Amino acid sequence: MSSRILRAPARLIVNPNNLAADAPFGGVFVGRSREVALVEQGGPGRRIESELLGEATDILEGPNVASFGCFLRGWNDDAVEQFLADGYAEGSATGRATYTSPGNRIPGQTATDRAVVLLVLPDNHDDAPALLIHRFLPFWDEESQVAYSRQAELGIPLAGECLRGSNGRIYDLARLPDLSL
Repeated sequence: MSSRILRAPARLIVNPNNLAADAPFGGVFVGRSREVALVEQGGPGRRIESELLGEATDILEGPNVASFGCFLRGWNDDAVEQFLADGYAEGSATGRATYTSPGNRIPGQTATDRAVVLLVLPDNHDDAPALLIHRFLPFWDEESQVAYSRQAELGIPLAGECLRGSNGRIYDLARLPDLSL
């Protein structure tokens, strides 16, 4: 088996329900990204020290904490509706997506009802693994910005937490035929 350096731009699909079907697999295609990042934040667990030895004798497993981020290229109406639903509306003249802040979110209220299933499908999914996040809770990152610039692309900076789904899994990273909902 050989390894290759791959560039893996990807398409994002929300709430796929049949991975045996053609893309978007019964879900909603919400855009493209040049790069995505899945970050494991659990780290090492708790260190158990021996009183007699003064050194570690065990390390407990850490928590399963993962987050996801990407930059969705362009202003995709479906992406605004799926990821920014609290402030989404259709424009009265154009029928295109608009976003109003603050939306209908209430500080201190549970946010998990906004979670979606997210499939990140690389353009070359024969050579690169796809990423299936079983419950993805999107939010605007503190450092996110929608920038109007000649030098930078206009798009939606997407970040979120990866939560355990009803099947007990947080995410799967595998070739598309090996994934299951």
